[in-house]
Amino acid sequence: MHNNSKAMLFSVAFAASFASHAAPARVAPPVDRVEQATSYFLRPAIGEVSTAEVGESLYKEGIRTVSKRYQAVLKAGGSSKMDRGYVLTVKAGYGGQMLVRGGIPMLCFTTENTGVVGFFGDRNVLGCLADIGKNQEFTRSLFPHYAGMFPVSAPIPYEVSVTETETENPDDFFVDVLYQGTSKGEVKISYREYSHGIARPAFTQDVSYELQKDGTAAIGFKGMRIKVLKATGQDIQYILEQPMPSMTKYRAESGRENVAAGSTGS
Repeated sequence: MHNNSKAMLFSVAFAASFASHAAPARVAPPVDRVEQATSYFLRPAIGEVSTAEVGESLYKEGIRTVSKRYQAVLKAGGSSKMDRGYVLTVKAGYGGQMLVRGGIPMLCFTTENTGVVGFFGDRNVLGCLADIGKNQEFTRSLFPHYAGMFPVSAPIPYEVSVTETETENPDDFFVDVLYQGTSKGEVKISYREYSHGIARPAFTQDVSYELQKDGTAAIGFKGMRIKVLKATGQDIQYILEQPMPSMTKYRAESGRENVAAGSTGS
């Protein structure tokens, strides 16, 4: 065989080998699974006996935005043979922050490479489990930045927990009535309004109410009604009888126009 023919065959073989190790299609990586929701809340429930210490809320009502972050823990172990010698192996109890891409829940761990240093230049790279059916079972694995998916040895069920944190939102608004203790035969409260998660100083007001000889009192402020059962310099026992009429529009928007005795806040 002529040298030129040998060179051509070598070139073809080399090209085929190189093509077989070409980079897979890249895609956007998954992101943290974080969801935001705005909801109405009322605390405490109307008509129930409640207790608050000095500095705590007697009555709080309004709308707030909550961010939900999702954590997952595997209920079983499993493995998945991925591309280029990488293997993802997990055990029951493994867990972490959930991710999402294209609406698909994911959870990522470090893989191992069973051969030489892999295509990605390292023996250990990140691999993710994907819940394709969105039914709390991981059935595929993938590399975070690439489109290809690989089967797992068996579906891997998992449990989800949610952590909620309040998030500032321009549309958020709520009122808060704080217990400020007693002094000279009076029970003291402090009224505050919050917008965008920030107190509005111009709408802050401190008010005192006379305690009866039996230690009870009636608190009325902006249409709110609270029946004080017992008040000391440490805590107060009371019943919220009526929330503020000014908050009616927020109840209406949430479908809670008629807040009845025994209702609960969200």
